[in-house]
Amino acid sequence: MGNSKQNTNYTQLVAKAKKFVAAEQLDQKNAKYEESDPRLIEAALEVAETSKNILSGLYFDFRQTGGGSLRRLKNAVLGKIASIVRNTLERSLLSQQKFNEQALFLIKSLQKDNSELRRQISELKTMKDSSK
Repeated sequence: MGNSKQNTNYTQLVAKAKKFVAAEQLDQKNAKYEESDPRLIEAALEVAETSKNILSGLYFDFRQTGGGSLRRLKNAVLGKIASIVRNTLERSLLSQQKFNEQALFLIKSLQKDNSELRRQISELKTMKDSSK
């Protein structure tokens, strides 16, 4: 369930990135990237934010309510299967979730540092221009 939302967000991010690159006519030979589109950065952060909690789909309660004995038996069997699957997948998903959280933290930190450096460069340019 959560995986399809992540795929949708990823597809939207890729589409936005391709649209941005086409609109800006960026090429590899003249790679001069002054400022990234803030909408693209926001979309990337949104996708990273949603991929941060990948365990939520693992604990989705899928059992149906009902009063029959067959329904209770089905729910018991499904509960046992779900428990086995959760125990099997949880360790790998936890490491992936930890990686996603760390990657998101690094992206946000680098974005903050980048904006600070750009501000400092801008200030230095204005100081240099005013001293001429």
